[in-house]
Amino acid sequence: MSYVLKGRLKEQFDKFEQSYYLLKKYEGDALKSDLERAGFIHFFEMTVEHAFTVIEEIAEEEIGEKYNRREAVKYLHNRPFIQNVRTWLKMDNRRNLVYFLYTEKVSKEVVADIKESYIQELDYFHGELD
Repeated sequence: MSYVLKGRLKEQFDKFEQSYYLLKKYEGDALKSDLERAGFIHFFEMTVEHAFTVIEEIAEEEIGEKYNRREAVKYLHNRPFIQNVRTWLKMDNRRNLVYFLYTEKVSKEVVADIKESYIQELDYFHGELD
C-alpha cells in the first residue's frame, strides 16, 4: 500500500469498502428480475460514489485544492490504485446513465459492464489501498 489511510481518508475508504463488499456479494448472481438488477446497480452506484470520494480526497491531500472526480482521476492516473483511467470515466458515465434512461435493456447492459469490466477495476483499487 502506497498511501497511509488515516483520518477522513480512512473513513471514506471504509464507506467504499462497505459498499464494495455488498457489490461483491451479489457479483455471481444471475440477477434475472428488474428488482435484482436495480439493487445490484444501486450497490455499484454507491461503490463508485465512495471510490470517487476517496480519489478526490487523495488528490486534494496531494495538491491542497479540491478537484472534481474526473479531474482527480486524470491527475492520479499514474498512481498504483488507478489501473485504467478510461474505465473510471466510463464508470462515472454509466453510473449517470441509469438515472436518465432506465429500461430493461439498459439495465442488462449496465449489469454486464459492471460484471465484465468495472468490478475488476474496483477490485484493483480496493487491493491497492487495502
